[in-house]
Amino acid sequence: MSKIIIKKAVAVQRPVKGKDGTTYVFNEQEAAYDDGSDFPDRFKISLADGQAPYPVGEYTVEPGAYFVNRFQNLELKRRFSLVPIIPSK
Repeated sequence: MSKIIIKKAVAVQRPVKGKDGTTYVFNEQEAAYDDGSDFPDRFKISLADGQAPYPVGEYTVEPGAYFVNRFQNLELKRRFSLVPIIPSK
């Protein structure tokens, strides 16, 4: 089963200047996608304004985060939530 790994509960703010000079701030958190291969792939999760970073742990992507685009390819929405994986006993 593939999973998302959060190793640090830290959000990073990334400021970006628009064409009109307006500064936009994006909140992001580092994560890794583990599909069972030798090395998980690092990526950044966009957090909503004021959203606390995800706690350290293992997650899966919410079911409603997937969609089929106009080219019939499966994609993730720009903003999605993570669901904690609860270890089975």
